[in-house]
This record gives sequence, structure tokens and C-alpha cells, in this order.
Amino acid sequence: MGMKRFGVILLCCGLAATGLLAQVSAKKPKRPKKPVRTGAVTAEMERSLLRALDDIFRMDFESADKMTRKAVELNPEHPYGYLGMSVVTLMRYLYETEQTDQPLIKPFEDQVEAAVRAAGKWLDRHPKDPEALMAMGAAYGMSSRLKCTRHDWLDAYFQGRKAIRFVRKAAKLDPDLYDAHIGIGMYDYYTDVYSHLVKVLAKLLFGGNRLKGIEHLKIAAEKGKFSSTAAKLILVEIYTEDRFGSRDTAQAVRIMAQLRRTYPESPMLHSAHIISLYENGDYRAVVQGSKEYLDRVRSGGYRAIDKAKGHVMLGTGLWALGEKEKALESFRKASAVQFNDRLSRWAVWGLIRSGHIMDELGMRQEALKSYSRASHEPDHWKLKAKALAGARRPFKKMSPGPIPPLAD
Repeated sequence: MGMKRFGVILLCCGLAATGLLAQVSAKKPKRPKKPVRTGAVTAEMERSLLRALDDIFRMDFESADKMTRKAVELNPEHPYGYLGMSVVTLMRYLYETEQTDQPLIKPFEDQVEAAVRAAGKWLDRHPKDPEALMAMGAAYGMSSRLKCTRHDWLDAYFQGRKAIRFVRKAAKLDPDLYDAHIGIGMYDYYTDVYSHLVKVLAKLLFGGNRLKGIEHLKIAAEKGKFSSTAAKLILVEIYTEDRFGSRDTAQAVRIMAQLRRTYPESPMLHSAHIISLYENGDYRAVVQGSKEYLDRVRSGGYRAIDKAKGHVMLGTGLWALGEKEKALESFRKASAVQFNDRLSRWAVWGLIRSGHIMDELGMRQEALKSYSRASHEPDHWKLKAKALAGARRPFKKMSPGPIPPLAD
């Protein structure tokens, strides 16, 4: 479900983008009783933050990191720069290294703590500054995001609850903060969904409402200055994965096609587009898109680690078309991709997918070897259970199932 797929990669990064950049550009005339913003974000700082956000979606992380560090230098007391640094580090971990470079976790946690400290000190002086409240909420949201990735569900929930308290207060103080709707929408949608999927949380989650959450996300997607792209990606996740009546794969494909036009060189958005096509049943387009993705890896346009994801996407598309032998060849190629002398996340998933399709082809002994190799890799991504399940019982399903790892 959401916590296991691409879209939820931005589950709390949307909050982060909101906190990072919430309405830092030209301000409208103030209404009566509207809180006075501090005006701490200069035009130069604003440009740096806007450039950083754009760089993240283009996956130019070196430039994004440079821009957020510049923002810190321009105003070391303000939380936005520190928060921006944490966004860049988290996205590097999730996308540049495909959750494979574990040493990135500690600097990310340190950057989140720095953002919380800066926001707290700022709010001591300016307790009704909506931008600072957004920054505090975003910092807790970022912490929650990583805990979701690591399956620390209770901690993720409590961090998310802290986040929404600050975000809702910011939105109440300033109704023009349309970017706040992304945080409110995610909280409403995911707390409702998680109460069904993560039973240990069921008694704790009272306020979520899936449909209201989707409406808030639509507002952020349409009107948000800096959260629009993140909100669209979360809607894509919902439209491709929702089990409760909101699935709309054709709309997901339309959104991703538009985002691809905006960021045509981003492997992150390219793969999300391919996954949306798969969920919509456009399997030939998946095969074609995956081959184009792999061509970009070979030409150096995408990183070497992306080869594993490209071959898993290609293999799944081929499998859906009934070309199982070709699919197995693609999965095997995926399973050979390494990062720092260890298999990448998508490579381990390639081993498991190889086992699945070998079971389908009646190659049980070969499948057991593939599951065994996968189960002996470090279990950073909670894939060991999938490998052990395949070893216990042959994979037998009517369809290949979703493309990404951990999706059921």
C-alpha cells in the first residue's frame, strides 16, 4: 500500500517542501487580524530555496545541497535552510541511492534536529509566525517520513501527529497558505488508511478522513505555490494504490505525463510514470518506457544504480504480456546491480522476482537458490520476509503483481 510504494516516498516530503518554502515569495496585502510575517526570507534566500526544490525534482542533488547551504549562510537563525538540507539528504537516500546508502541516515537526523532547534528558537521570538510554524511541522513530518520507511510505525505516527498540530495552526493563522493543505491532506488520508492496514494503530487514530484528505491534496496541487508537484505525486500514489474506492489509474497517468514534460530528465519521475502506466494496464507502454529508461542508464543520463529498477520494470511489463522467459532474463540482470559492493534494494527485489517467475516456469530448485540469496542480504528494506515466503511456498498468482518492492 502507500507506505510501500513510490508515491509515499513523498509522504512527508510534501510536508518538508511546504515547510521549506511555504509562501516565501511575494506577499498579498494583509487582511485585518492576519498575522504579520517576519519578512526574514530575503529575495536572495527565496531564490536559493526555490532553486533547491526544483533541483530535487530534477535529481540534481549537488546543486540542491549547495542552494540550501547558501540559504543557511544567508540567515543562520531561520529554520528554512536547515530544513532544506534535510530534504535534500532524505531524497538522496531514497532516490539517488535507492535506500541503499545507510550512512546518510545519521546526517539526515542531525539536520532535522537542527531545523527543529532553529524553528523552536524562532517561535520563541515570533510565536504566531505561520511560516515558522510550517517549518516546525515540516521538520517533524520529515522525521515521520523516515520512520515510515524503516517500519517504525508508532514513532512515525507520533511524529506525524506533532507535525499536523503545527501545520494546522499555521493554516488557521493564515488562510492564504494553500501549501498547508498538503500536510493536512496527507494526515487525513494516511491516518485513515493506516488504521486499516496497521492494526496496532487502529485504536490510536481518530481524526483521519480519506476523502477529505484527497480534497485537501487537490487544493495543494491546484493552488500551492511550492507544494503543487509533491501534492500531485501523492495523488498519483492514491489513484494507483487506493483500496477504498478512490483508485483512478487513468488520472494518475495524465498527472505523470504532465510532470514528465516539466522534468523530462528525472529518473525519479520517469519511473513513476512507467509505474502509473503499469497500474493502468498499458503493458506495452511499460516495456517501451522501461527500454528507454535503460537506454538512458547506458548512455550515462541516469545513474548506474538505476539499472536495477529499469530491469525490474521491464521484467514486470514483459511478464504481464506473457513473455516469462524474457522477463526472467531482465530480473536476473536487475539482481546483479551493486552499490558500494553490496546489492542495491532493487537488485534484491530482482532476486525475489526471479524466484517468483521461476516458480511460474516450474523451476523450483533454481527459485529456491534465488530466494536464499535474497534472504541473506542485509534486511534494510524488509524484503527478507518476501524471500522467506517464496522459499516456504511457490509463488502462484494470476498476475505478476505491482512493480515496486514491498507492494502487495
